[in-house]
Amino acid sequence: MVTSLAHRHGVFKIEGDALRFQLHENAKGFKLTLHAAEGWLPHLQYEQEEPFREIYRYTNREQMLGLRNPNGFVKIETFFNVICRPALISAFEKDNSPKLKKWLSNPNITFKQFIDKMAENHEYIDSFKGMQKELVHAKDSIDNKKPIHWMETLDDLMFCLNFHAEMMSAEDHLFLKKEVLPFLMNVIAALPISSAQILLALYHANIINLIPGRVTVTQTQENKGQTQVEIAKSEEDPVYKTYNMFIDCSERITFKWKITLLSHW
Repeated sequence: MVTSLAHRHGVFKIEGDALRFQLHENAKGFKLTLHAAEGWLPHLQYEQEEPFREIYRYTNREQMLGLRNPNGFVKIETFFNVICRPALISAFEKDNSPKLKKWLSNPNITFKQFIDKMAENHEYIDSFKGMQKELVHAKDSIDNKKPIHWMETLDDLMFCLNFHAEMMSAEDHLFLKKEVLPFLMNVIAALPISSAQILLALYHANIINLIPGRVTVTQTQENKGQTQVEIAKSEEDPVYKTYNMFIDCSERITFKWKITLLSHW
């Protein structure tokens, strides 16, 4: 949606080794705003050893059934300890990350601690500047065929868990929705390099910005063509904004979780 709107209001040009955006004369004032719950932009496309996901790359149906507790549930922490931990330790070894390998080898490290640790590298004061830095590493990964094994491994592991959601308790579904999936979609999601270059061109042209916080549509005035939204951040009072054009690009997927990408001009 961002690309479509941008091409209708300006042109992209290659200057040196960078992509630049120039507004049409009659489109002055054109702006785009993205909303993201955590204020993150997704990680970029990376080289993968196994580009197609498999449900049982690191386990099998019999082992998954064997993880059930007396109540018939597979606890997500059990899944992490038995299936995820050894696979991720092996991935860190392939990625030449001995510190992370040693850290995760500690059996007391929980799934939540793992998520928090890996998310640290994705938290930037300015997500676009963070994307600019990651673009260098992403291009190196693809150009030199250097897979990022831990991302690929975690993607496979969550793909497996996805197909066994019926064996999870309500509490684990809540943990998955609140903690795991936002991390997965923002850190493991692979945005194409070309899309990142478009976003950065718009950023450098002062056309696009990103507002963190969960968004809820509170009011729509069809006669005026306006939409009011509530932007909620944890431990802060909600903020209300009104847009002349509001595009909801959210998508519901398994576990009833959403990817929120909202843009306006």
